[in-house]
Amino acid sequence: MAAMNFVREAAGALAGLLAGAVALGVAELTAAVTGARGAPVAAVGEAAINLTPVPVKEFAITHFGTHDKLTLITGILVLLAGFAAVIGLLAVRRRPQRPCSRW
Repeated sequence: MAAMNFVREAAGALAGLLAGAVALGVAELTAAVTGARGAPVAAVGEAAINLTPVPVKEFAITHFGTHDKLTLITGILVLLAGFAAVIGLLAVRRRPQRPCSRW
């Protein structure tokens, strides 16, 4: 029983990752047509940079050097993948609703 639950949960997490990848791909394709400022990862990165306190920005530049933007984008993508996997996992854990007998 536990092995079956693990497989089901792993499949849910994988489905969440795939759904997130497809959604991000569609958003990036749309941004390619409408303009680069509409790219979701770039927009989130720009917002994160604008909202980050100056000492934190200086710390990132000092420790990551010229790779600070690459590190930021990698972090955004890792968090996005984590959220997508958790949503997929929660989707398979949710108990299905019983159909309404009134219809």
